[in-house]
Amino acid sequence: MLRYKTLLLSVILLLFNLYAQEEKKLDIEYTYKKGIQYYSYNSYYDALRELQKILRFPDSHYYNKTLFMLSKVYLKIGKRTGIKKYLWSSLYYLNIYASRTKKYNWDYYMLKGNIYEAIGLYERAISVYRIASSYIKNDQQIKRTVISLLRASVGFGKMDFVTRYMIQAGTQILEEKDKKELEFIKGMVEFSNKNYQKAMKSFLKTYREFEVYLIDNPEYYYIVAETAYRLKDFEFANKLFRRISSTVKDAKIIRKSILRIADIGLQTGENSTAITNYYTLVHKYPKTEEGIIAKLKLIGIMEKDPKTKARILAFAKEEFKEPIKFIAQNLVNYRTGYIGKFALANLGQIVFESDSKKLLKRLQWEISLLYPPKLEFEHIEYLRFMWKGEIAKLSPEKTCSVYLVNPKFFQISMDKETLLKIAKDLKKCKKYTEKIQLLKFMLIKWDEDNIRLELAQGYYENQEYHQSLKILNTVKTKDCRYATLYGKNFIQLNLDLSPVVSKIEKLCPKNNLEAYAIKYIHLLHTNTEEPLRFAEKYANPLGKQYNQNETITYFINKLLTKLDLFERYNQLYTLSKKLYTHSKDLCHIGSMLIIASIRTQKTEEIENLSEKIDDCKNSWAEVAKHLYESYQITRRLKR
Repeated sequence: MLRYKTLLLSVILLLFNLYAQEEKKLDIEYTYKKGIQYYSYNSYYDALRELQKILRFPDSHYYNKTLFMLSKVYLKIGKRTGIKKYLWSSLYYLNIYASRTKKYNWDYYMLKGNIYEAIGLYERAISVYRIASSYIKNDQQIKRTVISLLRASVGFGKMDFVTRYMIQAGTQILEEKDKKELEFIKGMVEFSNKNYQKAMKSFLKTYREFEVYLIDNPEYYYIVAETAYRLKDFEFANKLFRRISSTVKDAKIIRKSILRIADIGLQTGENSTAITNYYTLVHKYPKTEEGIIAKLKLIGIMEKDPKTKARILAFAKEEFKEPIKFIAQNLVNYRTGYIGKFALANLGQIVFESDSKKLLKRLQWEISLLYPPKLEFEHIEYLRFMWKGEIAKLSPEKTCSVYLVNPKFFQISMDKETLLKIAKDLKKCKKYTEKIQLLKFMLIKWDEDNIRLELAQGYYENQEYHQSLKILNTVKTKDCRYATLYGKNFIQLNLDLSPVVSKIEKLCPKNNLEAYAIKYIHLLHTNTEEPLRFAEKYANPLGKQYNQNETITYFINKLLTKLDLFERYNQLYTLSKKLYTHSKDLCHIGSMLIIASIRTQKTEEIENLSEKIDDCKNSWAEVAKHLYESYQITRRLKR
């Protein structure tokens, strides 16, 4: 035992001697300066290697400076690679530096703010930058502080802060490097506001003149490419994403870029490119966020296209044996997270194609849990890809059942065409208020006459006629649909139709039966001949639309009533017979035909007609029944 202790002591003494000799050999000042030089050349790993040598000498004059520099080096590596542990190492060395030196100056707070910003703790970064502003000693520090506050405010999404710091930055005389960064930040502000054209204008300057800034900040480089993608400039976006995947060191940004390269293939119809890149992620990075999303997207493609499904299964059978199970697992595991929305898109496609009420209830429940403002651009894009065609084929009942559990989700995620289809289905479900709410949202988003007319129609259906007219008065380009709906509201409000008739004659073709029915409703007050000629000319289509179009129904009823009132029974018989032949309406036109048949003594089909109105309750039917009974009594007496 004594032997081992002696040996151990000898080893310890030897190590002490070696370190002492190494300290003598190591030129600490030269090593520190060498590390600084590597840092200035962006050779961060070389800088790290040199500076770490000095850590063995805590009593050295350069030790504290080295701690501060190591914090800066780890920050640069962390931003380049996207690996969070380097950022936390940066914070660790900065905290040791502060505990040893107690130097809480502008440099210290700025570096600390940079670290928090890189980690994504933007609110904390803003607080630290504000503290740094109280330690400012020169104009250059003012500029850097304002730009840092502006950058962190954009990341935090506080647009009121952004406006304030943008004004402050505008008052500074900036150096060229600061100007370039400020230009990029302006692009970030526009990107946050979804003004992608303006954002790209700023980003292009950075890309062409200051690419090293993007390489040092891979997330920013990705945003430049993403902006091109959202502008549907797929050729340029593809170039940028490929450049990113071969240049930057951030593994997550590289995977996200590969995912977008696949998405571009899907958007441009190059399915082989899409499948190859999706499968690269599935095969190489199966447990990553991007790998899981890629698999969900491949499953979605498989479900939409049997030929593509066969092709994928030919080389990837193991990964896609149980797609439904995979979707369900990810929906459960990431329900409120980023991946969960992609899994929901896949589930929706399965449910929409299925007749399962159980699955439909599950989808309704999943949709009800979503907080729509949390939907990202990529979620909306994929939901539309998976659901648009399916919703177009849904029955009104099914559409209403899924929409009503979370209307805001559909309003944010679906495109205009799909939302218009949903609005029409809400009408069929007699959900008039919900239809109005949807169309009001759409009008704010798109501000189009077509949507104004749909909204005016919605108010009309909900018997809010004054509100319908109010919306119609805001229509910019007036057409026949506008004039017709205007007239329909006037009829319901019992207003003088004279001003509407001129609109109809100016805007509507003469074969538009609904529009001209409004004109002849107005003329019936003073003139029966013109409305009668119109009805006789178009008896076939008018009969078909009777009881399907309320305006035409109202016109026919009013005309037939007037013919009866004026005892013009031959014309009443001729018109009602034509209409009945095409409409097959038993209660209204059938009753009037019985009345006219008896009055004109054209009773060949009267017994057959009388049987068909037995269950009718309208006033015409009551008159027809009474008249038929009198006719039968008279006929018996004659016999």
